[in-house]
Amino acid sequence: MLTSGRIARQLTIDMPCRTRCGPRRSACCRPAEPRLVLCLRALLASLLILGALPAIPQTLTPVTESFNTRAVLQTWRPFSGTWEIVEGAYRETSEDYRTVTLRAERLYDFDLLVKLKYLHIKHPYPLAGYAVVILRAQDSGHYYGVIARQNGALELAEYTSRPSAKRPVWQQIAAAGGELPERELYVWHIIQVQCRGLQIAASMFPAGEEPPEEPLLKANLGKGEFDHSGGKAYLSGRIGFGSSHATIGFDDLSIQPKRAAAELVDRLAAPRELVRQTERHAKREAREILSEIDKLRRSFGKIKPDDDDAWRQAEERLAAVVVRAKETRKKALLAQGGFLAVSPYVNLARFRVYKGNLHAYTLHSNGGLYAEDAAARYREAGYHFVAFTDHDAYGDQDGGMLFPRHQNDREAHDWNGDGVLHEKQVYRSGLEAYVRDYSRPSPSWVDQNWNLNRPGSFLVFNARGASFGHPRVGCIGHPPGDIARPRESYAFIDEVRRVNGLLVLHHPSGWNTAPELIYEDENLRTFDGLEVYNGAFAGRPTPANQDGHEGFSEPLWNACLDAGLHFWGFANDGTHSHDPNAFDPPFNGFNVVWASELTRAAILDALRSGRFYASCGIIVDSVRVTASSISVASKNATRIRVIGHGGAVIQVTDGSEMTYEMDGSERWIRVEFENDQPVLPGKTYHQRAWLQPVLVEKLLTVRT
Repeated sequence: MLTSGRIARQLTIDMPCRTRCGPRRSACCRPAEPRLVLCLRALLASLLILGALPAIPQTLTPVTESFNTRAVLQTWRPFSGTWEIVEGAYRETSEDYRTVTLRAERLYDFDLLVKLKYLHIKHPYPLAGYAVVILRAQDSGHYYGVIARQNGALELAEYTSRPSAKRPVWQQIAAAGGELPERELYVWHIIQVQCRGLQIAASMFPAGEEPPEEPLLKANLGKGEFDHSGGKAYLSGRIGFGSSHATIGFDDLSIQPKRAAAELVDRLAAPRELVRQTERHAKREAREILSEIDKLRRSFGKIKPDDDDAWRQAEERLAAVVVRAKETRKKALLAQGGFLAVSPYVNLARFRVYKGNLHAYTLHSNGGLYAEDAAARYREAGYHFVAFTDHDAYGDQDGGMLFPRHQNDREAHDWNGDGVLHEKQVYRSGLEAYVRDYSRPSPSWVDQNWNLNRPGSFLVFNARGASFGHPRVGCIGHPPGDIARPRESYAFIDEVRRVNGLLVLHHPSGWNTAPELIYEDENLRTFDGLEVYNGAFAGRPTPANQDGHEGFSEPLWNACLDAGLHFWGFANDGTHSHDPNAFDPPFNGFNVVWASELTRAAILDALRSGRFYASCGIIVDSVRVTASSISVASKNATRIRVIGHGGAVIQVTDGSEMTYEMDGSERWIRVEFENDQPVLPGKTYHQRAWLQPVLVEKLLTVRT
């Protein structure tokens, strides 16, 4: 049950009037009632509405989200429409058809309270112009929802994005009876929902007014063929918000999880999967554990939520079988070599350390310096290698396209050596666009030095940024010479692979909320990795980017690893200006590799093998690996985290050293470092570093 204190806090938030109320004063203009009165009224409402279904005496940790900061949006994923924080509320602002956003975590049984207000109804006809509180969502195209129409109607419906002759897109399950008053614009209303397995109860009323004595809406999801995803999917799922042809504001979400037998049953899936992977390596023990899990599944389904003794025993038996599953899997992992067999950081002492940046621009496209000057700055800053990933869309005018002041001569040149003179560059025309060879002299009419490699001390990669018809891609080690006109093609993949180059997804933070667009793409899946940090995007001077989140892509990286992609994480400054006072200064993102020598082949081999770490300021001093442990140290880190499947933080150490011991449950793990030093002035994010992931699961899924 929602606590009275929490409800009181939610119902006493200031709600300024947005309309001329006239003779009939709306709830937002009425004098504020004392906190105690609101507290008692809200508590009574909760008892009346949610008391219609059996209560569960012991509750789980409640969640309250007020949407006052962007931080809360890390747990929400917009699938359609435009969702923003406006005046402290989470708002759908685009007035599109069927806009949806979902909260990341799955829920079983729960009580839910949320405030909403209608700001604009674009189309008030019956099938549009409504707000929806989404329940039991399996994904953005399959869910149940409490539909609250501005005309007063309150319904429970099923939505499916795959309709059939027997199943329409919308399928109403229940509706509130009688005539309900039209809901006023700019007035906060409260929706309360209770989910208990198949049973749904809901009510809606203006904030500050008396709630109905009985739930306005009651429904049984098992009545009829309403299980849209199969396998009793209605027993769990995600929650979310939605709208149709309307601007709706949502605020003060309160979730009170409850005990659910279905959750106990589902928690058996993890140890079952662990044991399944060890059947080939420990057949007899695995079969015994799987038999025990089957017994627990049958018994857990019969447990009543209010049976404390049975619940306690179930938790103990579940914990015991998880321990056995982990121990069995750990034995199997160690028998296959453990971390030593899959970590890229084995025997590092035989390598030398080199630092480099793989994403920067020059006046060859839309950068701020000639390549010769930019390379000199990186060399003076202690870098050993750099890749200038100039855009393929501009051609070679040395700044003449975007910066005419740098185009000193007016002669027509055969810039790319194709025997044709071009007097004018056209954006994305492909005219004279080519990849420079930085190991050879520049053409006779160019007064800059293009032979920028310094044997044994500094290396400049031939590279380009592929930039049209697909996400931006850094092609490191791309063969020099002519390139095709930018087009919707992935031909560059074969070009880079042919010379053992490297493919890195550039500034991919935009896919943090839609990772499947990356890991389900048959071309993008073949890349070597992605930028976990991009300094230019982290530094973008927008009000919403004070925390630099536009430059970080850990959620995408985690999702790709979950999907089985062996992606490495890179950190680059992505600088265009090369101005230390600009929002995208150089030197704030870099990669440190362990390589045998400073040559193109050795550096690329280290990068392809994952024998490097990415950083925006942290220096990793040592990485030591045994079959069962990984130990790390950094002179300027103050916190070290181990991240695992689903992006879960599985170990945290406050300090500069840490050892992680294998426990047998790992699918993949990676290590992050952090301190309290800002990376860029005016930004709130701190220096960090990322070790490359260790794909532990490969030991049991790939025969060695």
